[in-house]
Amino acid sequence: LARLFINEQRRIVTIRGAGGMGKTALVNALAERLRFHFRDGIVAVSLFLPGENAPLRAATVRRSLADVLGIQHPAFDLPDAADTQELVLSEALRARPRMLLIWDNYETVLWRLGREASDLNSAPFDETQRAEAAAVQRLVRLLADGGVHLLFTSRQSPVGLAGETFYPPAEQGYQLGGLDVEDSIRLMRLRVGERIPSEHFLKQLAAAVGYNPLAMNLAAARWANSQDDEPTFIANLRDELSKARDPAAPMYQQSSVEINVRLSLNALPADLRADLLALTIIANPVIIPRHGAVIWGLEDETQWFDDQAHTRLEQLHQASLLQGQGYDEQRNRAHAYSLHPMIASVLGRLAQELDLSDARARYAAWIDHLVSRAYDPEHGIDADPEVATLTKFLLPDIAAAVPYLPPEQRGWAAWRASSIFERLGEPERAQRSIELAGATASETENQELLSRVHHQQANLLVTRGDLDGAMRLYEQSLASDESLGDVRGKSATLHAMAGVLVTRGDLDGAMRRYEQSLASDESLGDVRGTSATLHEMANVLVTRGDLDGAMRLYEQSLAIKERLGDVRGTSATLHAMANVLVTRGDLDGAMRRYEQSRSILERLGDVRGTS
Repeated sequence: LARLFINEQRRIVTIRGAGGMGKTALVNALAERLRFHFRDGIVAVSLFLPGENAPLRAATVRRSLADVLGIQHPAFDLPDAADTQELVLSEALRARPRMLLIWDNYETVLWRLGREASDLNSAPFDETQRAEAAAVQRLVRLLADGGVHLLFTSRQSPVGLAGETFYPPAEQGYQLGGLDVEDSIRLMRLRVGERIPSEHFLKQLAAAVGYNPLAMNLAAARWANSQDDEPTFIANLRDELSKARDPAAPMYQQSSVEINVRLSLNALPADLRADLLALTIIANPVIIPRHGAVIWGLEDETQWFDDQAHTRLEQLHQASLLQGQGYDEQRNRAHAYSLHPMIASVLGRLAQELDLSDARARYAAWIDHLVSRAYDPEHGIDADPEVATLTKFLLPDIAAAVPYLPPEQRGWAAWRASSIFERLGEPERAQRSIELAGATASETENQELLSRVHHQQANLLVTRGDLDGAMRLYEQSLASDESLGDVRGKSATLHAMAGVLVTRGDLDGAMRRYEQSLASDESLGDVRGTSATLHEMANVLVTRGDLDGAMRLYEQSLAIKERLGDVRGTSATLHAMANVLVTRGDLDGAMRRYEQSRSILERLGDVRGTS
């Protein structure tokens, strides 16, 4: 494979092989081998989709690629800017001619395009999913035409690009074979625990499952906990494999990996088997002990029993049904886990036969609690660093779990989640979430929620640059706020409308809205809102050139923030006041304000703000 890129100067290589054959491990090893050849770097995007019926989203794929490339561009905040996003990615990669881009699990796209003869997902894909797959394929073709070095892993079908080279080559059947005998024996000896198998037995076992690494891992781990002797275990395995070769059996059930997943699952105690199948509802590609505790209901009124969950996850890992990630050297235990795509496919089909409603309800309730903690319209998602870190990690779970909530909770959670997605740079998820909130508000006839939905929809339109559309939605929200007597909501909407008017350059109109918002804040005794509005009014006066008036308002805002202990807000206002003093020519005064602001940010650990 290295020679294909280095000696033969091939740009596009596709590795094909059955599930569990080790394609991902192979490309990881290849990336290590080629790291000096591709001086601009090697980056990878995995297209594996965990969770129940997880849909492929082309915008998410483009955003993921931008993230791994370190690209920051406003187009990625606009869900419908596909053409611009593709152009930005193409130009960025063309500027890095010695970079290799790896696309792992590309069969995810080919299945949806109808190019895979054996589709391991049971449900047929609709036109929406075909369109999403076509968008990913269009991006890949654009990159290929631009001269980018591409490496794919796929099950059966080629990607279909000009100049594509296949590995293995035609004389090896275009399909990756299994390990050789000696490597197979070494691999299985790592999985047999305290039992000591004969070399003859391991050779028989490897041959029976076609030298497939995943199937060998499963079979060896199963034998480690089995009471069968070697001849009995081999005879039973061969019997199960022969049943799978029945032409009447579904194609996906004829795989040696599929058979071994089912056998390993059946070998588990009934409760642990049910636990594993319940994990299929988790949308996050990384499973942590808290996931297990939530899904399995391991809690009392005060805490989650993460240690108990971790023990169960480790048992599943020892059975080779979970993959470990990030090991603790002292305890020789993984910190987190994941499902191999092939195992996830099998478990997903089996889980469809179960009633997992209780697990979904616990999953949703946990995420609802997290969203409520993370939603902070005044301080932002970073107000609590611990919550912010956890929220960023659990974004896939938020998107998947909120729809499971009952309607009276779902709408509010989806509305809050939309704001969180927006703040964390996930515009497509933000849009889908607010659409769910709007549908739920209509379903439950909740006018207060509908007003908030209109407000958030307007916020998203502001991000897209559609100021006219945003103002129409703000006006709908404002009318609802007034009819409901929602003074707080009215103040927030007026404040947002003023921001749009500032962007438009209508400073007089903006000041009128801010003054109305300020009056509402004061009538409510909302000192925090009053401080925020005073700060924005001061910004308008700075734009007008009224520096004295601006400083008076900044000072009022600062006094309130200091009284409230709002250190981050205090820092922001000090910074703004320093800017005014620079304009005035009072550089000593400006430096004092900047130093005060910097001191606060350093205490908060805000490296970006300090810089």
